[in-house]
Amino acid sequence: MSRIRLLIEWLSIFACSCLIVWWASVQGITNRIDTQLLDWAASQRAAPANPDIVLVAIDDRSLAQWGQWPWDRRVMARLVDQLSAAKARDIVLDILYTEAASPAADDALAAAIARSGLVSLPIGFQLAENQAAGLAPLPPLPIFATVAKNVGQAAILPDQDGVNRRLPIILYEGGIAYPHLQHRLLQSGGEKPRFIDEGAEPPFLTLRPAGSYPTIPAAQVLAGEVPAQFLSGKRVIVGAFAAGLRDIHAVSSYAGTMMAGAELQANLLQTLQENSFIRPIKQTTALALSLAAIVVLFFGFWRFSPLHALLLATALVFGLILGTLWMAIYQGIWFAPGPALLALLLAYPLWGWRRLAAVSDYLGQQARQLTPALYYPDAAKRGGFDAVAKQVSQLNFLVDEVNNRKTFLANVIEASPDAICVFGADGRLILMNGPSRGIFGPDQDAVTFQDMVAGARGTIDSDGQEVSLENGRIFTLATSQPEQTREWGDVRVVTLADVTELRRAENERRQMLEFLSHDMRSPQVAILGLSEERLTGGASPEDRFSRIQNHARRTLKLADDFVQLARLAEVPLEIEETDFCILAEEAMDRGWQAAKDKQIILLRDIPEYPIFGMADGHVLSRVLDNLIGNAIKYSPEESTITLSLEQEGDWAVVRITDQGPGLPPDRQADPFMRFGGRAKGKGISAGLGLSFVREALSKHGGMISCETAPESGTCFTLKLSVTAP
Repeated sequence: MSRIRLLIEWLSIFACSCLIVWWASVQGITNRIDTQLLDWAASQRAAPANPDIVLVAIDDRSLAQWGQWPWDRRVMARLVDQLSAAKARDIVLDILYTEAASPAADDALAAAIARSGLVSLPIGFQLAENQAAGLAPLPPLPIFATVAKNVGQAAILPDQDGVNRRLPIILYEGGIAYPHLQHRLLQSGGEKPRFIDEGAEPPFLTLRPAGSYPTIPAAQVLAGEVPAQFLSGKRVIVGAFAAGLRDIHAVSSYAGTMMAGAELQANLLQTLQENSFIRPIKQTTALALSLAAIVVLFFGFWRFSPLHALLLATALVFGLILGTLWMAIYQGIWFAPGPALLALLLAYPLWGWRRLAAVSDYLGQQARQLTPALYYPDAAKRGGFDAVAKQVSQLNFLVDEVNNRKTFLANVIEASPDAICVFGADGRLILMNGPSRGIFGPDQDAVTFQDMVAGARGTIDSDGQEVSLENGRIFTLATSQPEQTREWGDVRVVTLADVTELRRAENERRQMLEFLSHDMRSPQVAILGLSEERLTGGASPEDRFSRIQNHARRTLKLADDFVQLARLAEVPLEIEETDFCILAEEAMDRGWQAAKDKQIILLRDIPEYPIFGMADGHVLSRVLDNLIGNAIKYSPEESTITLSLEQEGDWAVVRITDQGPGLPPDRQADPFMRFGGRAKGKGISAGLGLSFVREALSKHGGMISCETAPESGTCFTLKLSVTAP
């Protein structure tokens, strides 16, 4: 419903803005600003005055010398003769000779015009008699018209504000076309005026400031005071400049406010020569351009943010003004921007008011909805400068509360010990917490759960209940689907609980049960049988005693290994600086008697200088005893066992090599597996000793590896970090 209301308001204000454009265009509401822009553009487009155009002024000085106007036409004949004698190119008498004077005076002027052959005369107009509208032409007397070089109209049509900005180049009256006198002048001189009459309203002149053209008082010309070279080859326009002769017309302030009619004619003549008119576009085209600006503005209202809409409105206003001036100055095309500017300046605050009212309603509505939900009745009392400010303050308070709760929930999810991932309706990731990043790496962009598991080199079991990673970690998988939300739609929450230690404990428990039920139970059963004399084959008491003793030692060895392994897991190491060379020597000494019994040779390759490291000497001694003892136990008689020790960089490397049968196949995959397999013919082997060795090396930050091959012996390599010398 709110979107429909918004659309209706948008269309209503858009329609009002279009009506404003049309009304301003038809009524001329913005003519004042339009003409100001036009006048400035015309002054900038105007080229410097053409020096080949010269004005002869019938000014106050000339009137004082030759008498009041109108002058005797014989004086004008003399003026024409003087100009002709100076070899002027053309002579334009911007004076109406529509009434006869004395025959002698008329004949004298007609004769001078005929002798010159350069004189052009204007046609005047007056209101037509007995007609509601229309003009009646006032041509010069036939005695002058027949001998004149050109005859053409010189009408002046001011705009509505009384300012003269254009002269009709071709005036149509009574079905007859009357070309302007300057137009005829150029045609008769062999020049083709580049003005095209399209039957539209007259174009605007590019007026230069008053006084731009060279001006000579008529009295000086009559007195012969003007050098001939000043007038030679020039187009001379003779006209009234004295204020009392009422041939002074209003022009724009950029052209000097007032200008004589002859100077207007000079400006028209140069504009025709240069074709520097400013032509107004058609009213329908101007209306279409104005409406286009309104369409762009309202598109911005609909699609842009308030800031961008403001920038767009500002750009349109300045763009219209600058674009109009650019077209007028450089292209000679005039588009009146006033109607569009008026509509833009009214539309923006009107739309802003409606949006502000809508925002105010929305704020109030949201505040009323949030306040009960958050149990903050005092939120409605928040202060502010005005009603909207109060609503904004109230909503800010409530939004802060919502954000605080969202932050709290986000922190709870982030701090959860379990990995939590949220997937959207398309099955792609939209949220993950810290433990999830610890499993699958940094935040990933829109990937599926299967992709995440594959990326972590993991697998999902066939039941979809567990995820196992390559590094041995195991997670139980739980999936839930909360109620659909408006923002995210259907979402799926996946929770991963780390059960690696649980699975390891279960595996150890299973192996321990196997150990207790088989490895520890078997020798005890044998001891019981021997003690009850159930042996077959008639064994002697000495043999029974020896075998009972053997099984007891094995049981004690298993129990001792088990206790030591458990103790290693529970009791912290007693770390101190230890000489690894001494530990190796002592271990070889302890194994000497057992090796001697089997005629095994113990070889030592131990440096004479000490190699120190931080370690628990007792634990490492037991490690070496286990490895050397195993080597002696499983090596054949008269074989060799070698212990070497050397420093490689930051590591002390111990190698114990025997010539025994090697590890059985079931132990080769993991030699250090707790409760491992048994070697045939060699008695039980729970693997507790080697498991102890691996755990001890791991607690010291060291490493152990095993190389074995059937009937080729076994080599255990230990690496322990050394201390700096």
